[in-house]
Amino acid sequence: MSEFTKAAKVVGAIYYPQAVFERRGGKMSEEEAIWNCATCAETVKPTQVPLKPPRPCGYLPGKCACQRQEQAVKPRLAAWREEEEQRQKRRERCYTWLSPDRQPIPREWQTMTLQRFEQEQPMQADAFIAAMAFVGRRSGNLIFWSSTNGSGKTHLATAICNQLLQEYKWSCRFAGTYDLFRAIEARWDNPENYQESYSDLVREAVRCDLLVLDDIGRTRKFRKEFDEILDGRHQRGKPTIITLNAERVAVTDREIVGVSEYIGVAASDRLCDTSVGGLVICEMSGPSWRRRKR
Repeated sequence: MSEFTKAAKVVGAIYYPQAVFERRGGKMSEEEAIWNCATCAETVKPTQVPLKPPRPCGYLPGKCACQRQEQAVKPRLAAWREEEEQRQKRRERCYTWLSPDRQPIPREWQTMTLQRFEQEQPMQADAFIAAMAFVGRRSGNLIFWSSTNGSGKTHLATAICNQLLQEYKWSCRFAGTYDLFRAIEARWDNPENYQESYSDLVREAVRCDLLVLDDIGRTRKFRKEFDEILDGRHQRGKPTIITLNAERVAVTDREIVGVSEYIGVAASDRLCDTSVGGLVICEMSGPSWRRRKR
């Protein structure tokens, strides 16, 4: 509905409202309303509109080609800005959900992408292929492990988060496992200091589209919480990514060697369930990337 039609409905007449006419730069003669655009060099003719007697009609300046283009782009630009704002909020929530004061995202995490991952060893290349396949199917569970530090496990897990946040608008939650359980303990000990309770954290870890548990080897006493989170995700068919340092990780008939000692045998068994996508294990042992980048 045009501005004229809206205004006419309000005043109950077919005349163009005087206030709108003046606000839009209306002129009483056609010659006065003609103008030339210095940008696109178009001579723009006006639009004739009826005015309330005794003034029979007036002329509203028209829009040139560049103004029409700008007007067409505005909604798309506004939509892009809104989407970018929502994307940033999803990214911030992914990496700062454990912190009550919402600390800024570490800069390097924001720039970690699959495209920037360095594949210097065959193991890194195999892990990269597994990461790409995971993004493609968006189901199942992944374990990145190595016997050395700095081999790129966290980079790949973070890059997967960023890709799913960007392309599929997923709700991803990244948690250093030590930080997760430290946050849980803090809410146990001083619940009055936090808006979110222990149950809120567990609920969010269970319900998010993707949960990354980084460096689970730093925790040993939280099997019950691990089991609660992984059982809830298993029931909902939600994928989980785990990273850890270990001397050996392998699936046997009973457990995941090198992993079940931290999360328990039952949780390990749930990770392997093929009905919700199964489990892919990638070894990434190799030289430290942190040392190389220095």
